[in-house]
Amino acid sequence: MSIFNNSRSSLVVASCVLAAVAHADHTRMVVLYNGAPVGENTFDESADGAFDSESTIALGSIKLGGFVKGHFKNGRVLDYTSESSNPGTKVSITYANGKLTGTVNGKSQTLPLDNKSGLYGGNIHPQLFTGTLLAAEKAIAANPAGKSTTLKAFFLDLGAELPLKIEELPAKAVTIDGHPQAVRRFRAALGPLSLELDMDDAGHVVAFDVPVQKLRFVVEGWNDALFEDPLEKFPELSQPTFKYKTEKVVKMKTRDGVDLACDVVRPEDGDKHPAILVRTPYGRGADTLNGPFYASRGYAYITQDCRGREDSGGEWDPFVHEGPDGYDAVQWVAQQPWCDGKVGMIGGSYEGLVQWAAAVKGPPALKCIVPEVSPPDAMRNVPYDHGVFALYLDLWWAKIVAGRTSDFSTLLSSLPHPRALTTLPLSNADTAVLGKHLPFYQKWLARSTIGEWQGWDYTYHLNEVTIPALHISGTWDGDEIGTHINWTTMRALGRKNQWIVFGPWTHAFNTTHSLGDLEYGPTAIIDLDSVALRWFDTWLKGKDVGLDKVAHVRLFVTGANKWVNLSDWPAPESRLRTLYFGKGTLMSEPPRASRQGYTYDPAKDIKIPQQILSMDPSKATTKVPLSSFPPGKALLLKSAPFKRATAVISPLSVKLYFATSAQNTDFYAMCLDIGPDGAAHVLGSSGKLRASYLQGMDKIRPLTPYKVYEATLTPWDFAHEFAPGHQLGLAILSSGFPIYSRNLGTVEPIATATRMVVQRNTILMGKHHPSSLSFYVLWEK
Repeated sequence: MSIFNNSRSSLVVASCVLAAVAHADHTRMVVLYNGAPVGENTFDESADGAFDSESTIALGSIKLGGFVKGHFKNGRVLDYTSESSNPGTKVSITYANGKLTGTVNGKSQTLPLDNKSGLYGGNIHPQLFTGTLLAAEKAIAANPAGKSTTLKAFFLDLGAELPLKIEELPAKAVTIDGHPQAVRRFRAALGPLSLELDMDDAGHVVAFDVPVQKLRFVVEGWNDALFEDPLEKFPELSQPTFKYKTEKVVKMKTRDGVDLACDVVRPEDGDKHPAILVRTPYGRGADTLNGPFYASRGYAYITQDCRGREDSGGEWDPFVHEGPDGYDAVQWVAQQPWCDGKVGMIGGSYEGLVQWAAAVKGPPALKCIVPEVSPPDAMRNVPYDHGVFALYLDLWWAKIVAGRTSDFSTLLSSLPHPRALTTLPLSNADTAVLGKHLPFYQKWLARSTIGEWQGWDYTYHLNEVTIPALHISGTWDGDEIGTHINWTTMRALGRKNQWIVFGPWTHAFNTTHSLGDLEYGPTAIIDLDSVALRWFDTWLKGKDVGLDKVAHVRLFVTGANKWVNLSDWPAPESRLRTLYFGKGTLMSEPPRASRQGYTYDPAKDIKIPQQILSMDPSKATTKVPLSSFPPGKALLLKSAPFKRATAVISPLSVKLYFATSAQNTDFYAMCLDIGPDGAAHVLGSSGKLRASYLQGMDKIRPLTPYKVYEATLTPWDFAHEFAPGHQLGLAILSSGFPIYSRNLGTVEPIATATRMVVQRNTILMGKHHPSSLSFYVLWEK
């Protein structure tokens, strides 16, 4: 793990010239995560030009750190060495005799120097930024009309030159140990990541803040002078007035006798307090770091390893036991002497699903939940997405959780043998791709209907949930369909105590304001801590903190790149619009009866894209060439160009009237923004359906060849403003390989099937078969 994810596949060489600045002999910085200490950095420099920076950070079970040490003279590096340790990765860099050698996990590479920038920085070594900040200050001063400059700095511990857009902020006057200081402040943008760096009068870096990661390096004694608690501007919310204590490895017993391990962070005043519970399969230690934030505000904060994970007992069967275990955990917390009987839950991804799984069981003490980027049931996202086995996604996640302790060292890496994704039968794919046989992966293949997923079927029982829920997700969240299903179901049930925040985010929600080639602006990142605290203050403490004045829906509209507040979703002020399929067009009225066909051959659908092989985040893009949907292989439909800026929002629905030559086939519905120049961008994730589940996820039903069927696909949620002259595009195709498994055209069990059948699919159009796309229009300007 690094603060700056270096996405380059090899070491990049650039200048290693250090600016000659005077450093203190010794500087110690405390590393804080969400205000709690998690490590330190020390920097030493001697009169002969020797320097040594060392950092150690512990984020729960994730340990990272390293050093950079060497010599400089007359502003130039004579030599240096660095080591960086992240989970599963060790990087060593040596510069000597004009050569830079980098070694990653034992593999070395020697590259020549380039000597371009003469500036430097460090991933977890703040003092190395000093020369870069001074150069930025000088460049900005030389251009009175500008307030920022872009420089390239060589990161000594990454072995790479990276661009930094640096903006000078207003100086801040502070007093440290009775001495006034005029702190010079800078904001630096490294790709989508925003940083703040502060320097004292002498030119030392005294603070290095990464707000979206809640990570801060700050010189001892400077934190309170430089930074304010952002929640202080909300005096109605609980403030950090409590001292707290932490208890590790506290055991609770489930109804069937399994011990589950917990950490408890709670006020030490001896009183009873409401509690916030997090249940995780990824190791409770990282979540425990959030405990001081809540405990200091009068909450007990409990993190728990799920069954079969880390220090908890029992067998690991992902998602299946979380309902009963969640009920037992909630009730156990409520009965502790430090709890007042009221419990809330929070957490993302798997930690979001466990909240719903517990909620449908109805534990009396559970008063509210905050499910973030939560998956739905097992048949509509992972391991199956509307019946389609999510091959790549399932194996990628499986490699992380295969052991009792999660392995995040390959979080941003591709699969070990991605070309083996073509392996059939799928029961052999885990061994072929990962090099190991995974019992739970085999169970996933064997459980092919919703009736076989008791415990991971909570969405079918949401009628049992009456408590308030704060849903959080985003356009590019890989589990967004779970938020869509949960929100729309609770809304249909008439639940008025539901709120939702929906940003332009990936699964790592609220951490970036861009995606590949798309920039949404800094306002795309918001303060979610105050949102969550307002939630818990309302429902657990019974405080009037103005939640009734907060819009039930906070939605980010891409294209316009702005937040809108709505009373509901779909918004009452929006209008439903339906466009009907024609040959190559989307029309306001059904056309004359027609049909259009294409062929899908799973035996030929074996291409593995380069992005899958490299998993290089720098190559992320929403662009898709229209040539990806050739006639005869897919259907591409376009609306008329929009005359005015038009905001299209979910929910969307694609109605298909189709016939196929096979007993089975898949359909994907992908929405596009097509510019006047033909450049197309994907809008959210495709709706999907394996047609053998057309009548429900309870049973696999073969299709009758050439019979006409009606199907409804749901593209995942987005909110997007189309510029004048742009068109709404819709692509219909029958493959998402290798992210999703191929449809072999049969209804043989997917675990063992190898026989492949060509599928000739026909989409019918017209008055009697009105294939269509429906969506909501929020505004036309």
